[in-house]
Amino acid sequence: MSAAETLPPRTHNNPPEPIEMIKPIVAGISAWLAEHPVIEDQVSASKAAALIDTVNKHLADLEDDRTERVRPLNAEVKAINASYKAASSPLNGLKDDLKSRATAYARAEEDRRRKEAEQARLAAEEAARKAREAELAEIEARDNAAQGEIGVDIGAAVLDADAAARDAARAERAANIAERGAHVRMKSGNARALSLRTVLVFEVTDPVAAMIDLPLTDAIRDAIISAARIYHKEHGKPPAGVTATEDRRV
Repeated sequence: MSAAETLPPRTHNNPPEPIEMIKPIVAGISAWLAEHPVIEDQVSASKAAALIDTVNKHLADLEDDRTERVRPLNAEVKAINASYKAASSPLNGLKDDLKSRATAYARAEEDRRRKEAEQARLAAEEAARKAREAELAEIEARDNAAQGEIGVDIGAAVLDADAAARDAARAERAANIAERGAHVRMKSGNARALSLRTVLVFEVTDPVAAMIDLPLTDAIRDAIISAARIYHKEHGKPPAGVTATEDRRV
């Protein structure tokens, strides 16, 4: 089979796979390339041009064949996707609304609980301060009595210190409970509990500074070139930082 021979028609029941279809074509062109590592004359150049045209035709035939085979599949996939999207769209809309309202509630509730926890912590700190003062008052009363001071009520000082210590302990427990309960969890039955979570939301505020820090990956390079092509069509020149050179090729 020559390099210019066309692809076999896919009219029989068991058509060959695409790779099998192009094997003889690839073999023919590869053989010619092996015999002509360098094009040195017009005859060889014309032959190369003919082979390029042949490859283009084979590529077009393959694409036509692929399109013919996948068209009904794509239509079926499109219909299936449309059917499920019609069903999922209202559910997703409702879910977004529910999540928005739940988020608003959780934020407000956590803010309220956080403020309560702060107040409880301040109350615990104040109770601890009073307990320390009562303890010092008890120590002072014992010292004064030991030095012979008349009228010192040690019992009252002890009772005051004990009461202040109990108040401080209760306030500390209340503050701890309030701080642990500041995180809102929304749960019903066996459903997964919902709660606020911290997520990173990225926003480009200075693209120049970002490009200075970011490595020039293939994805970034391709995105820049794609945007530069659009810019070039609109302005007749590439954007700053991008060069566009003419290259002559077949």
